[in-house]
Amino acid sequence: MIGGDESDPMPTAVSSSFDVAFWFIGKADAEGVTLPTMKLQRLMFLSQAYFAASTRGERLMPSVFVSSEQGPIEPNMVRLAGLASQNIETLELHAPVRGFLDGIWDTFGLQSLDKLDALVMANQAVREAMGEGRNTEISATAMHNHFSADLRHSRVLDRLREPGASGTKSKSKPKVEIPKFHRGKPVKKWLPGMKPG
Repeated sequence: MIGGDESDPMPTAVSSSFDVAFWFIGKADAEGVTLPTMKLQRLMFLSQAYFAASTRGERLMPSVFVSSEQGPIEPNMVRLAGLASQNIETLELHAPVRGFLDGIWDTFGLQSLDKLDALVMANQAVREAMGEGRNTEISATAMHNHFSADLRHSRVLDRLREPGASGTKSKSKPKVEIPKFHRGKPVKKWLPGMKPG
């Protein structure tokens, strides 16, 4: 595992990775966008990473992302990709989580897989895990530590966003919508050295 001690695990914002995966699949279908397996993987990884970055390293979903020849993947979702989806039960996502995922979709959903690969593979947490070898876990702590700088400075979002993506008409800075509430509690900004609470 790269990037920290997970000995004090926190509950996740959603109860299943399938809830997030099928939210993205439904969003793509509604917009007439093709969503190949690896693009779904990238969107799920970015969701987990930016959620960790926007909280105290908490996980959006109970997913484990590991290094592979194709970059970071959630291996269970990759193996399941070929199975019929109608037999998988999902739950409705809470409004703050939907708002957060809308931000991820608006920023990354219409980007090409090549651009998403470039973004993900350039991140230090991913590079460290890839350097450790196949099936090395990329922890929520590592995601928080390495993606929070990108979120704070919007460097990655500015660099990746294509003009007109997702119907955007303004030239304002794209930003990932961060939920104001997480599991019914207000989300508070945390800075290193600041005591929780």
